[in-house]
Amino acid sequence: MLPDATVLADGTIMVTWQDNSLAGGDAAGFSIKGQILSAAGAKIGGEFLVNTTTTGNQTVPTNALLDNGNVLILWNDLSATGDDTSGSAIRAQIVTATGSKVGDEFLVNTQTTGNQSQPHVAKLADGNVIVTWFDANGDASGGGIKGQLLDPTGAKIGGEFLVNTQTAGVQSSANIAALANGTFVVTWQDSSGTPTLSSIKAQLFDASANKIGGEFLVNAATGFSQTNPAVAAMSNGSFVIAWRDAGPSTGTPVQLLRAQVFSADGTPIGTEFIASDVADRLSMGSPTIADIGNGQFIIAASSSVLNASNVQVSQGERAQIFNLLNQVIGTPDTESLSGTAGGDFIDGQAGADTIHGFLGSDVISGGDGNDTIYGDEGDDFIDSGDDDDTVYGGDGDDTIDGDHGADTIFGGNGNDTIYAAEGDDIIDGGIGDNQIYGGEGDDVITSPSGGTGMLDGEGGNDRITVTNASSMTIYGGDGDDTIIFNGGTGGSIDAGSGADTIFASVASGSIGVRTGDGDNESDYVSIGSGAAYVSLGRNDTVQLNGFNNANISVSFGRQTIIPGTGGGTISIWGYVGAGEAGIVLDLSVFGPNPFGPGGPLTIRNSSATTPGSALITNTVTGLTINLYGVDARDLSSFNLGGVANPLYSPQNQTLDGSFADSPALAWTDYLVGADGNDTLRGFGGNDQLFGGGGNDRLDGGLGADTMDGGTGNDTFVVNDPGDVVIELAGGGTDTIETSISFSLAAAPNIENIRLTGTGNIDAMGDDGTNAFYANSGNNRLSGGGGNDAFIFDVNLNAATFNGGDFVDGGAGGNDQIGLRGGYTGANAVTLSGANITGVETVALLSGFDYTVTALDDLLTAGQTMTIFGSGLGAGDNFTFDGSAETSGKFLVYGGLGADVLTGGGGNDGFSFAAGRFDTATDIVNGGNGSDQLALNGFSGTISGANLIGIESVVLLSGSNAITLADDWALSGQSRTVFASALTQGATIDGSAETDGRLALYGGSGNDVLTGGALADQIVGGSGNDTIRGGLGGDFLRGDGGADTFVLGSAAESTGINYDTLVGFDASIDRIDLPGTITAVDGAISVGTLSRGSFDSDLTAVLAGLGANHAVTFTANQGDLAGRVFLIADTNGIAGYQAGDDAVFELVNPVQGIIDPTPFV
Repeated sequence: MLPDATVLADGTIMVTWQDNSLAGGDAAGFSIKGQILSAAGAKIGGEFLVNTTTTGNQTVPTNALLDNGNVLILWNDLSATGDDTSGSAIRAQIVTATGSKVGDEFLVNTQTTGNQSQPHVAKLADGNVIVTWFDANGDASGGGIKGQLLDPTGAKIGGEFLVNTQTAGVQSSANIAALANGTFVVTWQDSSGTPTLSSIKAQLFDASANKIGGEFLVNAATGFSQTNPAVAAMSNGSFVIAWRDAGPSTGTPVQLLRAQVFSADGTPIGTEFIASDVADRLSMGSPTIADIGNGQFIIAASSSVLNASNVQVSQGERAQIFNLLNQVIGTPDTESLSGTAGGDFIDGQAGADTIHGFLGSDVISGGDGNDTIYGDEGDDFIDSGDDDDTVYGGDGDDTIDGDHGADTIFGGNGNDTIYAAEGDDIIDGGIGDNQIYGGEGDDVITSPSGGTGMLDGEGGNDRITVTNASSMTIYGGDGDDTIIFNGGTGGSIDAGSGADTIFASVASGSIGVRTGDGDNESDYVSIGSGAAYVSLGRNDTVQLNGFNNANISVSFGRQTIIPGTGGGTISIWGYVGAGEAGIVLDLSVFGPNPFGPGGPLTIRNSSATTPGSALITNTVTGLTINLYGVDARDLSSFNLGGVANPLYSPQNQTLDGSFADSPALAWTDYLVGADGNDTLRGFGGNDQLFGGGGNDRLDGGLGADTMDGGTGNDTFVVNDPGDVVIELAGGGTDTIETSISFSLAAAPNIENIRLTGTGNIDAMGDDGTNAFYANSGNNRLSGGGGNDAFIFDVNLNAATFNGGDFVDGGAGGNDQIGLRGGYTGANAVTLSGANITGVETVALLSGFDYTVTALDDLLTAGQTMTIFGSGLGAGDNFTFDGSAETSGKFLVYGGLGADVLTGGGGNDGFSFAAGRFDTATDIVNGGNGSDQLALNGFSGTISGANLIGIESVVLLSGSNAITLADDWALSGQSRTVFASALTQGATIDGSAETDGRLALYGGSGNDVLTGGALADQIVGGSGNDTIRGGLGGDFLRGDGGADTFVLGSAAESTGINYDTLVGFDASIDRIDLPGTITAVDGAISVGTLSRGSFDSDLTAVLAGLGANHAVTFTANQGDLAGRVFLIADTNGIAGYQAGDDAVFELVNPVQGIIDPTPFV
């Protein structure tokens, strides 16, 4: 019981356990026994006694493999003898890899008062060993955790030490893990918090057992006791702690497991998570953790299912596999860092880094330097660090902290929380319900695509723009802010202090606007459409304008109102008695005497039935001012600015007006677009063009023009070096069309550039993701830091890619060239380092034939280039020749036409989507290296006529039925077919193979797998598979499911050319033999079996084998001693006849064969 297993340097396994047999040299009680096993689980030698002291009980062994190949074994000694007589002690013994003792058993603990128990051990990176245990008298208040450092000989390094710093209460149930950086971590259960609740603590140590920082709290959940921690180091340098949450005594679940991932310095990676099933009423045992590679770890524990009365109804073991938050740690230099498909922790440190989180919920720290950070998909937490950074949150609900510096932040899709902090920042919240805090500095904040949420400019002179919001709250904060609220169904604006400018329009609903209170500033409020409720601050001067019949109600405050001169309605509510100081309505904007003869304003009672109200109208523009709380007959009590008598203190106003629906000519060469899809043409002169909303086209014509696209996907025509293009972040996906050389660095926030005309011109990108469209001249196209696309489309400006063109992909990790045109014969395209650098992908577009040749200088050592022909249609023929390449590798995708694809000297990959690989027309030549062909939904024959130098075929999806021709694997060659990714059953028939070896791997469906004439390897997968090895001594494994192993004749598995069945489960697996098995004889375990005399040995041992009977035989002598063989009499003649009776070796059988049921 209580076993511990250690994998030794040669791959064998040493298992130790607590033994109560009272045999084997220790008859006094429990002892510690050991046994060496092969990697397949077969015993090597006999079991051995570890402990030398045999008085009393020796329990709970734990092992550690030492660098010299020996094993350190520790245990809890209850003998109370020798050098520790006070109770239980921690003793140890070093043994060799064969179980022989090295030196004497020795005492680990120095403190011998009371009991020492619960030993744990871990080998450190420097070869030393750390041991921890529970000391019942470990500190002043009770039990604590002790530790001792040992060298590989077992000698103590320094003295034993107290692990825990908190000594109140009891610290117990410790666990330990050695980390990849040479440090180690200890975790334990701490009962010092309350009389009834325990918590999980941890402490980091360096290789000399010095504490690194203080002990820290592991668990976040505190509602119930947290107990029984386990810890494991991960291959990426992090570590995982899991523990048991005692939970309530009622509800679902009763108890559960929790876990937390930490970086090597103890920083939590992500948040605490539940690591067990919450659907059942479970009582969970103590967890165990293991790193299983590929960025994954597994947490397992015993479990009991309870009914509503907490009575156990079933029990078993439960396990769950989790993905690590992969760590990517940068250096102080400028570099590109990328995450994985899972959750990542990425630390750029210093330098101007480019960081991609990719899939998963990532934690990204930019550190110092002007970084560019892409969260990509997932709910990411991004801290850009100091300096001027650019952050793209991507899809998901992201949290972004800009820290110091003038940052540019794009939230992307999802409900994001953005803290810009200090600096003059540009923030685009993107699509979703966002929370944005501008911090100090003059910020530009944009929420372009509606939703709900909150935008707070905080300090500085900010510009805040919101489009199509459904319920958005905006705070301007301190400073002279500009706030624009356009479209949507409403929200609220609090401008805060400073001289603020507010533009607001709603398509429906209403919007609330509040200017600053008591800051004696001049504010401007313009309402474009809809209903607005404006609350004015005290002692301000506020100019109000309204358009498109906007209804503005004004409330509160003691300020001066300057009405706009456009049409609309201002409704002012309130009352101030005669002689009181109130709001000034300044009408001087209408002239020195607006109420005089010929003046634009008239005043009257607004309604005979509404006393105490007045109405002022502008006969020129249609402006209406309603004054509620005043009678027109008593205007002497109100101040109308310098043109009339005192007017009351108004509380609401409404402004109304309209803009033209099409571009308006304000004055010569100054063009303003509306919110539609406008076309603005300036022709000659130095023009100014403003597109506004919508997808606009702006063409200034001749001259040095200034073009501002506004929102929407705009196109700018640039034909003069003096042209200026203005586009704010988040203003759509925009394009520059140019007939001159142009750099997007001069036009921030422009994504695409299209070269026009026939001239030899160049285009340069920026650090964003750019698309370049070539013209028919010789172009030099240079990308920047993003993932750029370079398009040579003969249907667009007659563009072709030839020796006069040059493409530099830049620093992006996924730059691509797109080609469309007839590239065959004299126009065949050559890819070389002379015309391509920094490009990862070449995509061939449909409608034409292509002949593509790659030269050796195209790729650097280790570089991979993808050639996409998968979009080519029927009749689009594709020839690729990469045979000259010696240092890189290719990934080539074929299309629907006739494809002839040739790889180079690297490990190349070829892929065809469903319905695209045609054995009548397609030929794939892998060249040198280990090459692979990936197919989807393929049925047909794989032969040497189609596949040359292809070592493996991978079936990725769909229904697959393939036959392997004899000429695919030539004499002495090995070929592999992987169907592991399939969920549908596949048929793979290699029976025609005569002189090569096959390795066949099934998927999770019900596969039919057939080998050839030599010794093949066949693994079925998790479905109910049918496996036939054919001739030769084959290695066969069902690998889960109810599998059937077919023997066409005894000759396929007989004599020394027997098949090996791995993991055979007689309860569900079956063997299909040519004969009938009527009985299974008793197992034979005495006899000789050797390879050189295999048949004669079996004939001698199995003389008593009944006709049509089967038997298992485990020899105790010979070079095959200890291995289990199954012999089946298939010829109906008693005894064993070589060549006529079937022979199998059984490796790690799940259940033995005791009756004829498994034979069919």
